[in-house]
Amino acid sequence: MLNRTYRFLIEDIGMVNILLVCLLGIAKIRKSIFISYQYIYIWLLLTVLCNTIIVVNLYYEKGVKEKFEKWKNKIFFPFISCSLSIGEHYKGEALSSSSNIIKNKKNDKFYNFSKKTKLSIAFLKLFVCTYVENFFSFFFLPLLSTLLFLKYGIFRYEIAKLSLVFVNIFAISSICLRYVKINILSYTLCHISLFAITLAIIKVQENVFICFLLFMVVFTFYHILLIAIFRLANRVFSFMNGILISSIGTFFLTASLYSLTYDYLNVKVFPGLIFLVLSKLILSIALYGGYCAYFIQNSKDKKQNKTKIIIATFLFFSYNIYNFFLKEYNTGNINDAKFLDYAMNLIRRNDNLILIALWFFITLLYLIFINFLTKKQENLIYVRKHYHFLLFLNTNLAFWAGKVELLTVVLSFILSLFILIEILRKNYENAFNSNNWLNLFFTRFIDDRDRHGLILTHIYLLAGAYLPIVADVVLSNTNYNKKEIIYLFRETNLILYCSGLYSICIGDSFAAIGGRLCLTPKITNTNNKSYLGCFFFFCTTFLSLLFFSYLQKTNFTNIKECFIISLFGAIFEAYLNDIDNLLLPIFSFCVYLCFEE
Repeated sequence: MLNRTYRFLIEDIGMVNILLVCLLGIAKIRKSIFISYQYIYIWLLLTVLCNTIIVVNLYYEKGVKEKFEKWKNKIFFPFISCSLSIGEHYKGEALSSSSNIIKNKKNDKFYNFSKKTKLSIAFLKLFVCTYVENFFSFFFLPLLSTLLFLKYGIFRYEIAKLSLVFVNIFAISSICLRYVKINILSYTLCHISLFAITLAIIKVQENVFICFLLFMVVFTFYHILLIAIFRLANRVFSFMNGILISSIGTFFLTASLYSLTYDYLNVKVFPGLIFLVLSKLILSIALYGGYCAYFIQNSKDKKQNKTKIIIATFLFFSYNIYNFFLKEYNTGNINDAKFLDYAMNLIRRNDNLILIALWFFITLLYLIFINFLTKKQENLIYVRKHYHFLLFLNTNLAFWAGKVELLTVVLSFILSLFILIEILRKNYENAFNSNNWLNLFFTRFIDDRDRHGLILTHIYLLAGAYLPIVADVVLSNTNYNKKEIIYLFRETNLILYCSGLYSICIGDSFAAIGGRLCLTPKITNTNNKSYLGCFFFFCTTFLSLLFFSYLQKTNFTNIKECFIISLFGAIFEAYLNDIDNLLLPIFSFCVYLCFEE
């Protein structure tokens, strides 16, 4: 009996889904979100509707067309099987982390119904199967969005609130697009209808034209990223990572576009100089990367590609050199200021130069040490984890020195630089040859997860540590002054900042080391994870968070949060099949928000 119960919970439902259910229950009790927010019930209805469309389409494909032929031109199928369409993203999904339905699309046990099976029973079984498979995708992003909405007052602005709502609506539609191919015109009209319903439910006071313009901007950014992830970068991203990257990228691109157009909006939050420059850099990287990826994927003429890539690269660097060194900015209380002058003042301010020098020498010495280990042909897992420790060390130096502002600015530019370097590496590989120096440097440290065309794990690592920090910095009202984004840093929640950082840099690293020390016994239904590795994750994360809390002189008031982050993180890391560098720290950040007083 116990064995059957265990198999039902772990194999059929999944431990990751169970953890998410626990978080949903905790949020319900501590935040009362299911009782006081009627939008939750609307979201449940949307998940059921989305799953129904998926099941109808899947069942229609599996040999019962005659039973559904009468629907083809009526309810569900006027937008399926068309010339200009969007969807079936499972074809571009990373195979290693695909769902059971995707992996066994032709012979899954839920598809092979006998002819005697009642339609209602077969439909219900397939409905339950697909709903469980997509449960984490259905509810993780809405839970995180709700917790952010409850914590940060900036979402009182209707533009910010609507952006959050639109991204969640597009994320749930992505689950439908995972399986179903839909006419792009019908798909757009459906979302325009949802836009009108959303405005009616939320009772927005903002100008309808501005709301619709925001909707179209978010819609365009999100779906361009989604299509690029699953079409242009074939079989590189898992589905959940694809949704997360599309959602996060949409927020960054929308905020960047806002900083360039805020003069035309009714409610003005003036972007600071650093935000203006970063916004132009982010938008130009997105445009440059998308342009190059499109031509690399669709053009067979390598010589023609080389010319286009060189021209695009020249224009990209010329534009950003002008923005960084020559252009004068006027924003808020800043007039005729160049970014170079701002950067030099930031470096000179309050001993920032000492911290930057420490970062430089520590990074240089650590890279020499890592290169030495590589030449000795040490185990690749151990070598890669040293990058986790390097990020942990440099980030904590900033925390101990009280330089969160400098850390945020530096991490923002380094993350943009990492993405740009990967774009340049792919361009160089396509235009010239695969033996260029960028390839030779990066491919020394890759494993099977990075052998699908793009090298992403180092970008995931930095993004996972960076996102909880930048979320609190950008969204917290305490960092604003008279509607101007100038990042005053009146309050810094270091345990929140460390929730993701310590999980991925300390817990994940020692879990890998512990797992190598004792390969058995293995945890069943995991990606080769061991019990000792899980134990190492919990102990090292908990002790490091506790020690950091002690150094901050909080008298262990955060011991409960430290324990819960470590426990949930250890279980989540053990049962997660995706690349955990991005998803694990964001999950730990979500756990902290659930338990925060």
